[in-house]
Parts: sequence; C-alpha cells; structure tokens
Amino acid sequence: MIHHLCFLSSQNVSSPEQIDNLMIETRVRLLKIPEIMNLRVGKNISPNGSYFFFFSFDVDSIEKLELVKQSPYYYQFEKQILAPLSAIRTEYDFEMEPRSK
Repeated sequence: MIHHLCFLSSQNVSSPEQIDNLMIETRVRLLKIPEIMNLRVGKNISPNGSYFFFFSFDVDSIEKLELVKQSPYYYQFEKQILAPLSAIRTEYDFEMEPRSK
C-alpha cells in the first residue's frame, strides 16, 4: 500500500471560499479515479502554517500510483485546479507495509 501526500502553499488564494471550493473540486475530481482509496482533503487552520491545503490518498502499489498520475482526470486536476492556485507543491509517497524477506 502506498500513501500519497501533497501540501500546497500559495500567494494566489484570496478567500476562505476559494479554499472551500478547492476542497470540493479535489474530492469531485480525484474520486473519479478508481485506483484512489481513502482520499483526505483539508485546509490549514494553524495561523503560522507554511501550507494552506493538503490532500492525500492510498493506492495498492507504486504501479497504481503511476496509473493515477497518468490519468486524464489527474492531469486535468493538476492543470486546471492546482497550477493556478499553488506556488509551491510538496509531495511525498510512503510505503505502508514492511517488505517481505
């Protein structure tokens, strides 16, 4: 199991409503991708946080993660939603199971 985690930082977000819309659009678009499980989306409520938004999800394998990133839905999400809003995007992929010996 792979857990993908993405944080966004931006100077381009002007209102709480814009962040709320980002949360909705992220859910709507990413849940169209069948490989995605356990989608989480959230906005930062800490006044001194570097990132204003995050999303994360699980996939079964590294291969499935590549399928997600090659999906037309994910491509549109990146270009139409993330790119205009995020100045910095930090992503991490974590393996959730120990390797077999």
